[in-house]
Amino acid sequence: FADVFEMPRQVHEWVAAQMIASVLNGKVQIPWGATTYPLDFWILLLSGSGQGRNTATDVALEVMEAAQIEGLLHKATWGSKPAFYQQVAEHPSGLYVWPEFSIALDTLNDPKFAGVKEWITDRYDNPRIPDSIIYRRTGKKSDTQPIVFEQATRMNILATSSSDWFVNSLGVCPRF
Repeated sequence: FADVFEMPRQVHEWVAAQMIASVLNGKVQIPWGATTYPLDFWILLLSGSGQGRNTATDVALEVMEAAQIEGLLHKATWGSKPAFYQQVAEHPSGLYVWPEFSIALDTLNDPKFAGVKEWITDRYDNPRIPDSIIYRRTGKKSDTQPIVFEQATRMNILATSSSDWFVNSLGVCPRF
């Protein structure tokens, strides 16, 4: 099917590899010497504007939705840092699809999400269960419940961006 879309065939091959890794992640690990690698697979597809990134990811999402694999796709826009952590605690493995990566970066760069980007980065191929997040306890009914992780997170990310949006979202000033 890749021959009828704008993106090069390699893009579709990477998306297919992402789909396979996402389905198997948390179930299959690759032993390599003293370490074991999970199938945490993070892909960023960059191209010029209007070159069909959404078409490539939409077809993949349709295939994954048709497969009806429970809990595989995580669709959410987080309103807060605790909401993000809660989603990951409840669904420790799966695929996050970010159709415009610069939007995800803007969210993760927002001060109210301080530390989340670093936490996500630390989760990449990390075999440890994340520490629980405990809130102040006052003994009142309104106390926030702790966020407890019961297994190591296995996150797969498929993101797309135009090259221009991506470079601009990095906040890096070019040197002259």
